[in-house]
Amino acid sequence: MAMLIRQSHRPSDPLLLGKTLELIEHLSENVETYRMWCNTEPEAAWVAYNGMNERKKMS
Repeated sequence: MAMLIRQSHRPSDPLLLGKTLELIEHLSENVETYRMWCNTEPEAAWVAYNGMNERKKMS
């Protein structure tokens, strides 16, 4: 949750914090999320994509 907040909320607009938290909560309850460490190589996108698809097949 903390990482999602850091990646989506901009402290320069504190009035939107409540709405941002509502959105993050909704997304975290309804969308499968992953934590990845990728570099900028094009192959990294394929590795991430294939890894997510493999995980779905195992579920």
